[in-house]
Amino acid sequence: RAEDLLKDKEKTQETLEKAFEKAKKNKGPIEKVFEDLKLMMLLVKDYATGRYRDVPYGSIVAALGGIIYFLSPIDLIPDFIPVIGYIDDVFVLGLVLKQIHSDLEKYEKWRMSNS
Repeated sequence: RAEDLLKDKEKTQETLEKAFEKAKKNKGPIEKVFEDLKLMMLLVKDYATGRYRDVPYGSIVAALGGIIYFLSPIDLIPDFIPVIGYIDDVFVLGLVLKQIHSDLEKYEKWRMSNS
């Protein structure tokens, strides 16, 4: 699904905006991964717009896949359950962030030097 979504810049942008809004609304439960999630969304956005391409395609697919999971109303643990509803989201995002950690660091350095 992530690969298909990457082919449509507008839908990718819409997905990222929805994910950012959800992340802002639920910053408390996802606090441990919030900043990295924002950076990951910026990476996908810059990739989709062609602004930044110095990242393996597999890392972009993994990042967008994690974002799609975060947005999905169908989770292992439903988000509406207080306190524990976001445990699976944080777990999945944590796995993705660990997988693409070096790519995110590289992107963050690029972003700082191009701001």
